[in-house]
Amino acid sequence: MGLKERTLPGSGLTPCSAPLNTTSIQTAIDACHDAGGGMVTVPKGVFLTGSLRLKSRVVLRLEKDAVLRSSPNIADYTVETTEQPYGAHNPPAWRRCLIYAGDAQEVGIEGLGTIDGQGGVVRKVFPNKQDPQRQTPMLIRFERCKNIKISGLTLLDPSTFTTFNAPRKCSLPPIRT
Repeated sequence: MGLKERTLPGSGLTPCSAPLNTTSIQTAIDACHDAGGGMVTVPKGVFLTGSLRLKSRVVLRLEKDAVLRSSPNIADYTVETTEQPYGAHNPPAWRRCLIYAGDAQEVGIEGLGTIDGQGGVVRKVFPNKQDPQRQTPMLIRFERCKNIKISGLTLLDPSTFTTFNAPRKCSLPPIRT
């Protein structure tokens, strides 16, 4: 991708099922972007998070045995995606996602870690019982992005779509696992 190998430390991250690590991770992504780009590394451990917004020239890297686990609370998904790929048939329930990038270049997610959407049959946490819109966040969504890289990850139990890459709006290389 042409990125400098610059890793920000995971300071402020709390490995466990709670509390949320959204602010710490997003702050690292923003700082990396503001410095011209690089890599934000999530170390070994389980880190609970709500919505994250990737930005140009930033790669989110999950080390082996690192798990980004979706918050079970729909209120923690503050990033509302903008594309309406299904027009009038695009339900509000699909507008939230765990990891989102819009209008970004040279952006990616890689490593040997896991992104856990807390969906599936056994642990299914979405839709939340108290959510009248019955929202089910996507795992990863890219819109109007160029030079995307997704590689090596385990994508586990999305609550709805695993990845959604507004196809006519992104330039996508093959996704490697």
